[in-house]
Amino acid sequence: MRVLMVSPMPPFLPTHDGFRLLPSHLLAQLAARCTLGLVAATSPAETPEQHRWARRYCADVSSVPGERSAHPLTGGPRLRLPLIREAVALAIERFCPDVLRLEGAVLAPLTRMGGIPTVLSVQDSLALRAQEMRQLARTPWAWLAARREARREAAWEQQWFAAADACVVLSEEDRAGLIDPDRMRLTMHGLAA
Repeated sequence: MRVLMVSPMPPFLPTHDGFRLLPSHLLAQLAARCTLGLVAATSPAETPEQHRWARRYCADVSSVPGERSAHPLTGGPRLRLPLIREAVALAIERFCPDVLRLEGAVLAPLTRMGGIPTVLSVQDSLALRAQEMRQLARTPWAWLAARREARREAAWEQQWFAAADACVVLSEEDRAGLIDPDRMRLTMHGLAA
């Protein structure tokens, strides 16, 4: 099986960054059973060794520059989604994957590119995070802002997550939060128990 992984940052080990940890271990474990490709957004903060790490596991590796500034919510590099989409299209043409794996909810708009079955790994739902911020709000204005953000993120997630063939989440609580129609107004066949 040929798997093309798309990541908002280059995976490498060793790392303490949770958003790199899962895709890094997944690449290392799948390499013995699958032919792997990778498209990753990079930042100037990564070392040349970190950029080269995935090449030992992947038959095809592409890099896309991320913005120099940090994303306000994730702390990771801002993504240039049109550049990533273009790199993924080229990788699909060149690598001919059987499955597309997207690492992170921010990449959900790339679901089903080229008609390829897609697995979306949701390590952090911004809608669930906004709900938590609403519960922690100390003022009515903060509560309203978090509520508005939760609804906006839930609508975005509903639009994009449902297009994936499968969604992978990190906990039962995340799965329940993402499919509970009263909490998130989402219905996603890929998140069923």
